Amino acid sequence: MKGDTGYNKEYFDEYSWNDYYLLNTAILKQYLKIPDKAKLLDVGCGKGFHIKGWRMNGINAEGCDPYSNLDFSWFKSASITDLPYEDDEFDVVTCLDVLEHLKPKDILKSIQELRRVGKDLLIVQTIFSDEDNHEELWKGDKTHVTWMPKSWWLEILETDKYGYILKPFEVVLPNGTVAKFPHPDQLIITKCKRRNK
Repeated sequence: MKGDTGYNKEYFDEYSWNDYYLLNTAILKQYLKIPDKAKLLDVGCGKGFHIKGWRMNGINAEGCDPYSNLDFSWFKSASITDLPYEDDEFDVVTCLDVLEHLKPKDILKSIQELRRVGKDLLIVQTIFSDEDNHEELWKGDKTHVTWMPKSWWLEILETDKYGYILKPFEVVLPNGTVAKFPHPDQLIITKCKRRNK
């Protein structure tokens, strides 16, 4: 089954640890004021590189993925449509470059699950069909099955009800380096719970 979907050994072998993950998590933590020891879940964590970055930045991060086979106490093998966690278990839930891999019929249920297990922030990163370089990003990758414009993602994430945090994502890190989040236009940062009316 894994070979049919494209999530085989060769797929995961394309990715390796680098400072990109450490820098991205440091920028998000600082700009969004995520406190040390906050409990974070990374859904669709792959090899766990973002989790490593979060943990190196002082965040209590865990992860799950149905196709990975990681041997860590913080990892669970699980589907995004049926997360094995309690309601409101995490302060922050991230879902980075995952939703575009799902069939359209599974998107809404997945978003409901992401919000169910989270208390505060929901951070989604995906690529949009109306990006200038979408053909280059999507060409030849059969695992990308939901290809929609940004307006569609904003609507299905109900950002009108849950809020939409738009940030320029430029920070001065503790070492004095000015850092910018790569591709901030691919991020949708919203809340796990509805805004008060």
